[in-house]
Amino acid sequence: MKKKQYAYKLVNTNEDENLCSIWVQGKLYTIYPIGKWVEAKIGGFLCYETVEQAKNSGICGCFLLYKCEVQNPVPLPKQRLEGLFGLYLLTIARACWGNKRIPEAHVTSVWPKGTVAYQRVKLLERINR
Repeated sequence: MKKKQYAYKLVNTNEDENLCSIWVQGKLYTIYPIGKWVEAKIGGFLCYETVEQAKNSGICGCFLLYKCEVQNPVPLPKQRLEGLFGLYLLTIARACWGNKRIPEAHVTSVWPKGTVAYQRVKLLERINR
């Protein structure tokens, strides 16, 4: 039997109080029902290896933090997209996860320490800050 893997995911809530993507909109927008597997449409879901890394990410105070079970690690793209700008565009997201050249206007700094990506995520429990 395969050993379970865990990570920590920051999520937002939408107008219907569903847990959802933080930056992603449109076709890549994701709702995360607690206790159910969700699969990434492109690339992987961004998570943190530890609670401390998530809390030190600089955005943890604005969003909800969940422990999650994860499956199928995905290598992080070489370039990181600007959350408020690039990830809204499906073609830019595909290029990012495919490690193709992305216009500089869409690229921001390096990945925060502890950032990991997984193809499948299942939220388990909320972590208090």
